[in-house]
Amino acid sequence: MSIFGHSMGGHGALCTYLASKTKQYRSASAFAPISNPINAPWGRKAFTGYLQGGIQEAKEQYDATELISKHSDPVHILIDYVRRIALRPS
Repeated sequence: MSIFGHSMGGHGALCTYLASKTKQYRSASAFAPISNPINAPWGRKAFTGYLQGGIQEAKEQYDATELISKHSDPVHILIDYVRRIALRPS
């Protein structure tokens, strides 16, 4: 079984996969995920306002970049993103 998400859902998919102690997912995929919210002003504001432990709690449990840095075993993650969206003129 795998887990997938887009944007903030991609962040949730990555965090769920990386934080799983039981290895319930074999892989994770994310399209344009939020991946390091503790280093964004809106992320710091949200974590400070919603989590009792603030940024430190977020860093330990809710930031994919921080969570992957703790892994020593192989991970199976696919991340896709678009650098620029070209819109056609109307």
